[in-house]
Amino acid sequence: MSATIAIMATKASSKRQSFQGASIAIVAIMASGKKPKSSELRALIARRLKIARQAYEPNAAAVARALGITPQTMNKYEQGTTFPDELFLVKFSDLTGIPMDFIFRGRFPQEMPVVLAARIGVLDPELVPGNPSPASKAGQEFETNG
Repeated sequence: MSATIAIMATKASSKRQSFQGASIAIVAIMASGKKPKSSELRALIARRLKIARQAYEPNAAAVARALGITPQTMNKYEQGTTFPDELFLVKFSDLTGIPMDFIFRGRFPQEMPVVLAARIGVLDPELVPGNPSPASKAGQEFETNG
């Protein structure tokens, strides 16, 4: 995948598509040996933060209150318009049980509670390592059926 295709992939209309586009862009850039832009990394961190919060508790306002921030601030973190500071991320990890390794690197370490990992997989299967993207699944169906 060329860098041009990766950039085009990030210009999707829905939020879910734009998140998938951002993931595609990161993979393409990393495969080419280029360092990803901080804005792309921030988008992925925001995506993981939102999915992690949803896996722990669907009510964003309740999580925000438990962390001592406003629901509006939580929303800005999850949308990627504002980047959370380190203290917030530590508090979030302590409250939810979601390891920082998942938030920053997308890894599912052993210390992640299995229930939360399963919920993340249900909410956003693309974040689970080794899980093919919907586009590759469609291609596989075509090959087996056609």
